[in-house]
Amino acid sequence: MPRVKIGPEDIIAYQFFTTIKNMILDGKLNCQIFHIANEFGGTHRPVFGAKMKALGVIGGAPDYIVMANGYALQIELKTPTG
Repeated sequence: MPRVKIGPEDIIAYQFFTTIKNMILDGKLNCQIFHIANEFGGTHRPVFGAKMKALGVIGGAPDYIVMANGYALQIELKTPTG
């Protein structure tokens, strides 16, 4: 079974999500948060990419959506080097 590569942006995303999730669980923040799994480039067979495109995966989608009080915040996480 292949190993999963964990990059610098993955670590930032994990820390961000864990912080928000803990704030929600502690009652300090009232919102919903979810990640848009949009990282399919170059790691799968072309037929899988075609399927994802047919299902609505698009380039430029944000990493996270946070919804609260009728608003939606789009968040794109990047490392200092992009």
